[in-house]
Amino acid sequence: MKRELIYDLDSDESSASFEGLDSVEKAQSKYHVSVSSFARNILAKFKDKTYAALPPHNDSIRLVTLLPGKGESKVQCSLTAVRLSDNPKYEALSYTWGDPKFPRRSISLDGDNFVVRDNLWWALVYLRHPTEPRVLWIDAISIDQKNISERNSQVKLMGLIFSQASSVVIWLGRATTGSRLSMALLNEVASSSGSTDESVLKMITSRPGVERKLRRLFHLRLYWTRQWILQEAILAKDITIHCGGDTLPWEAFQTAVERIKSLSLYIKSSKISIEGFSHGALVRAFDGTFSVLLDTIRSRLQSSSSREIDLRRVIGISQWSKCSVMSDKIYGLLGMLASTIPVDYNKSIFDVYVDALQHLRHPSVRGSADLYDLYTVRFSRLLQRLLKGPVANPGSTVSCFMVQGLIGGEILGLADLSTSYDSQEARARASDLIIRYSEAMEESKRASLSQLVDKFSFEYNQGSHLSSKPCEPHHFRATLEQEVSNIEVPEVLPRSGNVPVPKTSVETRSPPRLFISTSLKPLIGYAPSSAQTGDLLVRFLMSDTSILIRPSVDGYTFVGRASVPRLPDSSSDLSSETLEIDHDPVSSDPIIVDDLKAYKQRITITLDAETLQFISNYWEFEGMRR
Repeated sequence: MKRELIYDLDSDESSASFEGLDSVEKAQSKYHVSVSSFARNILAKFKDKTYAALPPHNDSIRLVTLLPGKGESKVQCSLTAVRLSDNPKYEALSYTWGDPKFPRRSISLDGDNFVVRDNLWWALVYLRHPTEPRVLWIDAISIDQKNISERNSQVKLMGLIFSQASSVVIWLGRATTGSRLSMALLNEVASSSGSTDESVLKMITSRPGVERKLRRLFHLRLYWTRQWILQEAILAKDITIHCGGDTLPWEAFQTAVERIKSLSLYIKSSKISIEGFSHGALVRAFDGTFSVLLDTIRSRLQSSSSREIDLRRVIGISQWSKCSVMSDKIYGLLGMLASTIPVDYNKSIFDVYVDALQHLRHPSVRGSADLYDLYTVRFSRLLQRLLKGPVANPGSTVSCFMVQGLIGGEILGLADLSTSYDSQEARARASDLIIRYSEAMEESKRASLSQLVDKFSFEYNQGSHLSSKPCEPHHFRATLEQEVSNIEVPEVLPRSGNVPVPKTSVETRSPPRLFISTSLKPLIGYAPSSAQTGDLLVRFLMSDTSILIRPSVDGYTFVGRASVPRLPDSSSDLSSETLEIDHDPVSSDPIIVDDLKAYKQRITITLDAETLQFISNYWEFEGMRR
């Protein structure tokens, strides 16, 4: 029988190698011999189910009663509308929908034929009890997916649905020989609290190749790539993992992983060497996996008095997750947040980006009132990475924001470079600049710049520090801190400028310029081709984005983006928060909280959302690394 792909990456347990069907699958294979083109045509003729409208309460949901069945019998379900405030008893199913191109299956729903995807069908087959009904919440069945208004309202309830469920059932998909071995091992290790380290090690080494099998099951399964599992698993009171007919309580998974990791000391002290076995490889089977990462966040949340998670802190994880609708990159996180973000699947991705930026004003994110505007550019950059931006604004108007930057210095000298980014040429141009402007520098700063030239690798992240296409903001106003007095931020303005939406570095390639600055501290960086000496460098907290502004009669005008590349050995200046948010080093030299005292002059900027997206464009400066 043909099987749907269950792994995110190719492995030696591909979709074609599911040996040893269990009794449930043997029975069903008799009933569903194959999904032929004829069968697919029949399924295509099924009418969409007509859902009765939910009761007019803001906490109404539908629960699925999975009726008893076994063997060859058809899967039968019924729907019941309930209110969450009435504390109904149910389990919530966490699973991946699977490939929409794969053949679908038919179940009976309230007596009518209802088509579900293959992975959900198998979950229902395995989860049904032979003699007792089972009450579940299943998004693909409980929500009228054709009704956008209902989807909007139900997504807002997802956090409550999964946190209020008596248990969350994680369905990893159908079993393989490797998954059966892995589930059995973890259950055995978890129940071995009274066993010696030697006994536990024998349990593991008696199963050759278990390291690879564990990683496939708890990291490479398609389930772990799904966006929605973040809140579904993190908010759950209780979790049971299902893979085919095998089950593993989440607590058993936690216990087994910790016990396996703890064997390191025993193996080292006993100087044990087992042919074909590597404890390091076994530990690495879990390191960095989504399953362990979810467990870490889940533990933090459960130990927190507020049970709230900062949106910035889950973006780093969810950037690698997948979903069929891009707006779910944001909506799939809302159940974990004290959020003001509206759910509306009719909105463009640009509007979703703007809504998420507006969320920064929420108290759970703002933190210190005098710092949160400094984080806006940083947050914009993280959102773009999440939403695979930048994205075009399809509307005729644009929202505006207030951000705060730090004056990083005045451009002292500029040198043209070729587009080849030849490191020897860049080093020579930098040295020439220092000699040319030596008389305008203090001796100490001239020496510091010379040291930078010697240390700096001009090939670092080459090709990613490029000047930008000309950007004409719809709105841009910059005011020095001492001049600030009740600055008003326009809510919405007509689009009147010309802000490009470059998707890659190649689209923005133009002859770059090398600059030196010594006003605050010696800096070498890349500037847009329109840069001039005397332009001011503006930097932003916890961000590798910088911009240039130019003093004018009316205040300051926007020149373009700039970049201050990191020194190859300067990774130590990343704060723990940066690592926690990004899970990936940034490309430039960021300003961290500890630097604020050195940057004595702040500047307040009001600008439109398109320009904010442009200056924090993740693709332009980092697209070459992706």
